Amino acid sequence: MLEWLNPKRDLDPEAWVKEVVARAQNLNVNTLAFDFYHGGYAIFEGAVAPKDRHVGDADVLALLDQELHQRNMRLVVMNMGAHYAGYTSNEYPHWQSRDENGQFRSTFPSYRMCLNTPYANFLLQELTEFLPRYQIDGLYIEGLYGQDCYCDYCCTEFERTYGFKIPRDKEKRQRSLEYRQFRADVITDFVRRLRKVLRQVSPHTVLMPCPSYFENVYTDFHAWGAYADAITLERQWGYQRLVKNLFEVGLSMQVVRAESGRPPFGTLWLAWGVDGNYAPSTSEHYRLNFAEILLYGGTPQLHAQTIFENDQSEMSTVREMFDLEEQVRPTLLDAHLVHYAALVVDWTDFNVSEHFKGFYQALIENHVPFEVISKHDLRAKELDRFEVILLPNVLRLSDEEVAAIKAFNATGGGVVMTYRTGCCQADGSPRLGSALASIAGIRGPYGIVTNPAGPEPEQREQPAVTYYKVLKEHSIGNGTMNRLQSFTGSYAEAELTTGIAIAQALDYDYSKMHRHHPVMGWYPGHPIAPLIIVNEAPSCGRVVYFAAEFDRATYNVGMPGTLNTLAEATIWAATNSPPIEVKSSPAVEVATHFSPSRNAYTILMINKTTNDLRPSIVVRHVEPVRDSEIILRKLRAGVRNVRSVTSAELNWEVIDNSCVIKIPQLKEYEGLIVELEEWGESEKEVTIKK
Repeated sequence: MLEWLNPKRDLDPEAWVKEVVARAQNLNVNTLAFDFYHGGYAIFEGAVAPKDRHVGDADVLALLDQELHQRNMRLVVMNMGAHYAGYTSNEYPHWQSRDENGQFRSTFPSYRMCLNTPYANFLLQELTEFLPRYQIDGLYIEGLYGQDCYCDYCCTEFERTYGFKIPRDKEKRQRSLEYRQFRADVITDFVRRLRKVLRQVSPHTVLMPCPSYFENVYTDFHAWGAYADAITLERQWGYQRLVKNLFEVGLSMQVVRAESGRPPFGTLWLAWGVDGNYAPSTSEHYRLNFAEILLYGGTPQLHAQTIFENDQSEMSTVREMFDLEEQVRPTLLDAHLVHYAALVVDWTDFNVSEHFKGFYQALIENHVPFEVISKHDLRAKELDRFEVILLPNVLRLSDEEVAAIKAFNATGGGVVMTYRTGCCQADGSPRLGSALASIAGIRGPYGIVTNPAGPEPEQREQPAVTYYKVLKEHSIGNGTMNRLQSFTGSYAEAELTTGIAIAQALDYDYSKMHRHHPVMGWYPGHPIAPLIIVNEAPSCGRVVYFAAEFDRATYNVGMPGTLNTLAEATIWAATNSPPIEVKSSPAVEVATHFSPSRNAYTILMINKTTNDLRPSIVVRHVEPVRDSEIILRKLRAGVRNVRSVTSAELNWEVIDNSCVIKIPQLKEYEGLIVELEEWGESEKEVTIKK
């Protein structure tokens, strides 16, 4: 927003553009994105929207075009999409979004617009008119969220498409697959039309659409992939505001890439209360947020807003982080995460389940290398590179997806599945039991047990708590033999065939009740149902079935037993040990990438040992982690060099085709580049570098 960036009434646009571009270049930034509207008014000479009075006779886009490209920088034009459209909001009120009661949806500083109305044509006409006049390297449009809207256009289009009226009740629309798909299709169609305009008038311009949020906005990333060159999120405004855990920022980067097949961009704001009080944050917080976006190959983008103009106290931090990106980018361009475990995401509801998040958390805290893949990629060719696939309550599976999983298992691949995986067809219709029951060594699962807390009314209102014990010695649940454990959540009833139960749910023993206990009047009793089942069929891969919601409980509560057990199951089912071993705190998140063209590994590390205790959720302090160790195993070539991109002290040695790297101190983040010898070079003798 031009006036917010520089609220001068005597603004000289030409001098100001030179100043902004120079400052961006000084930060090691080579691309500048600028809104072609200011509150819905054009900052260029256009024929659709009126000219913004703040810029006078100047054509700011022309000035940016000239100044940026003279410096070999790039210009991206952006637009706020469904919000901040002050001109159209006032001029065309019937284009505004409406809630279920027919009321306009207010969003500061103007009403929210609906892209199912002629407002979409308005934006497309503007782009068609001005894009050919400038050298526009990229188009970035945010606010493309599939909002719940009940304007006349949406109501008419929905009924015409599906033959019944649009559901207005919240519960009904949440249950309606048709409603969710309709909301997603409206935005996908707009992204498709954006790409069509670019092909016609500016084919060199890359398209970077942005749903703003990540979940609960009906974004069909898989469909967007056919039209977008990259996809941007604003979920990273600061994980203290929109994200429960910092790891969810990296999670969103992985999910977007897996679903769309396109590079993800993440947003970093230099303020705590953006769009609120602009309260300053800390260098530590910015570093962690930036590094988490970069961790899985996402591209951080800085949204400067007021801070860029009025408070430059954190500019040195910004420069530091973009220097980090510059150093690791060459080895990340064609890199892939080290192949080991594939964690399958089901984006059918345009959300990530708590089961998925819990399994994700268990893997990162136990440093098990993994990659997120889409349910769309459950095909033999895609699965061959992994040792084990993980299915965290992937409820809906098509017959083709089931066949691919079974084929993977038949050729020795491990499978870990939880709760009600495969219990529904792709369209949501129920199956009788799981389609994967045979490889899990079970029949079912059948009914769901929620374990009411007791016979008294006040006890039945307690959350569903399931008690269980590990009753057989096994590497899964190692060290918890006969220990009484519990989690908040349900389990599915299953009957064993070839599977072996190593953990059992416990029934309540009401004969031992404290009848007068004010809250809990019962005790966990005898084993009644298998919860963790392992199956080793001849000549097939190993399978683990968790009949319980262990993964969901992990996310909501973080029980240590469930966290470790999920990771142990992954390694056991894979048969082989992970190709990378990390010896460090569970608060350290590590991602290892391999670049075939550069024959090099890039290891990115984040230290989340912070003061992050709710409600004190701005990171003010990061406690260094000492004496971390990383072991890269089964290297196919000798190691030429290992270096730290932060110039931190490290020691490394190569023994028996394994590279052992020791990091005496890890601050907020670290990047390690492990350069291998060229293929065919003779292996070096054991080397020690300091």
